[in-house]
Amino acid sequence: MLWFSVSVSPEESAVAKATAIAPGERILAVYSLILSHAPMTIDIYSTLQCGYCKQLKVVLTERKIPFTNHDVTTTEEDLAEMQNLTNGGMSVPVMVTDKGTPTQKVVVGYDDAAALLKI
Repeated sequence: MLWFSVSVSPEESAVAKATAIAPGERILAVYSLILSHAPMTIDIYSTLQCGYCKQLKVVLTERKIPFTNHDVTTTEEDLAEMQNLTNGGMSVPVMVTDKGTPTQKVVVGYDDAAALLKI
């Protein structure tokens, strides 16, 4: 048997109590709740010369938000991957959240990245 705990806000708890869930659907509801609270992954595509790239990485580091950096000037793979994600785009920074999942989001530019992360 698998046991786990989920911490939810009072608002989410009230919604869960007010919503009748059939016994067979409970595990799906709990799993969905867990996924909605899972930390997102962040990939940054950048160059060493880009001031906005540096700024984004500094802010993420200062706030202890983990990310993976891909310098598109060092490997053809990273450049090709960035271009694939942005339909051929060459602007940096490119930020990808939850890469490879159904909730993946791709944003180009510091302002859009900051807005998405609410930083």
